[in-house]
Amino acid sequence: MRPDDDARLLDAALAEQRACYEEMLGIAEGQRETLLSDDPNPLLDLVRRKQGVMERLEAIGRRMAAARDRWPEERDAASPALRAQVDRRADEVAAVLSRLITSEEEAARMAGALRDETLGRLKKQADTQKIRSAYGPKEAGDAKLFDTKES
Repeated sequence: MRPDDDARLLDAALAEQRACYEEMLGIAEGQRETLLSDDPNPLLDLVRRKQGVMERLEAIGRRMAAARDRWPEERDAASPALRAQVDRRADEVAAVLSRLITSEEEAARMAGALRDETLGRLKKQADTQKIRSAYGPKEAGDAKLFDTKES
């Protein structure tokens, strides 16, 4: 392939990647809202949507692999306008990917905090049940922690 052909292929593939990462960013933003709800069903839908986008990204990566591998040697031989376009597109992809990573990290922190909060509530509930069973009302005639017999 000629360098300009590879540049066009890379430009198109990078544009597709950017669109996929922007879609993932939208899914990630919806994920935070879904985490706050107590309904797990929307989370399953988000996972399926993410899987679909990841499959498209893998297909794009396979399609552009050869041109991407050749690009370092061909870059200087490509026309200046196409070379600049590929560079701009790569910068756009990097910027969206950076935002996506930040968003996913925030969602992971939120999920961790929600998990910790839920575990804390469950532990407190279990502890309360243990205390009640140890010190709560007993059958008639059972000894209690503090027997108050009148002498």
